[in-house]
Amino acid sequence: MSDYPSTAELERAAALLDAHPGYRVTRALPPLDTLPLPQPEGKVYNALVLDTETTSLDWRTGKIIQIAVCEVRFDRLARIVGIGHTRSWL
Repeated sequence: MSDYPSTAELERAAALLDAHPGYRVTRALPPLDTLPLPQPEGKVYNALVLDTETTSLDWRTGKIIQIAVCEVRFDRLARIVGIGHTRSWL
């Protein structure tokens, strides 16, 4: 017997929270090296994905508290075909 709720119980709880306008539920991503990626078609391009975490959604009052970047490779169909290392700074 586990001390943790089952996945089904957690999903029900998440659905209840998600239905309320005051809450937003996010879920953890699987490890990046386990994601199924398609074989590239045509030329492969590089891009850098930039993510920021802030103290507010208002740009006038919010402060940046974390920045993360990750290199991705995408093909001519704009499909991600490779994911590089993620870097993060507080």
